[in-house]
Amino acid sequence: MVSRDLGFKIPGAIAFCLVVVGYFFYREYQQKQPEIVRQNISNKNFSGIVDSTFTVHMNHELTTIIFKNKKTISGLQQQYHYMLKKTTV
Repeated sequence: MVSRDLGFKIPGAIAFCLVVVGYFFYREYQQKQPEIVRQNISNKNFSGIVDSTFTVHMNHELTTIIFKNKKTISGLQQQYHYMLKKTTV
């Protein structure tokens, strides 16, 4: 009679199931993530006198705004860079 060692098969099957379930949760999260980021950026309100703006091209064209009071807002889409009105005071 052949002895079957189920010691590695059961944990392996459980690990495989966890990986498959985790993949589907991760895939669903990845599909929702751009919408969540878009909502967070569109709900961001700020006001003040802009000291400078710059865009980091290596960081997916994200814009950083520096205000006169040295407060910074970063991670904005590049469209914000063009929407700001620059005036000299």
